[in-house]
Amino acid sequence: MEEKEKVLLNNEALSKEDFEKKKKELEEQVGVKVVKISEGKYKTRLQG
Repeated sequence: MEEKEKVLLNNEALSKEDFEKKKKELEEQVGVKVVKISEGKYKTRLQG
């Protein structure tokens, strides 16, 4: 079985597809932004 690349969003390991879906959902919310911390690591930030 091939190991898929994982992306960390708020310390939760997600596949690339799940990350893109979750990122889109989060960014649709008012005042929420997904920011890149380092390669493959992202965090959500509240704007306001």
